Amino acid sequence: MTDVGDAVTSEAAHALNLDFIVTRNTRDFQQSPIPAIEPEAFCAILPE
Repeated sequence: MTDVGDAVTSEAAHALNLDFIVTRNTRDFQQSPIPAIEPEAFCAILPE
């Protein structure tokens, strides 16, 4: 990961055992241990 902010976000998500990182920039999180998904995809999996 080349962007420091993205790396911090990824590590924080990992430390907190989050299921997803919600971002419009999923490409930058391809190396993240936590999957990154688009906001629309996240909204689609939320319970109604």
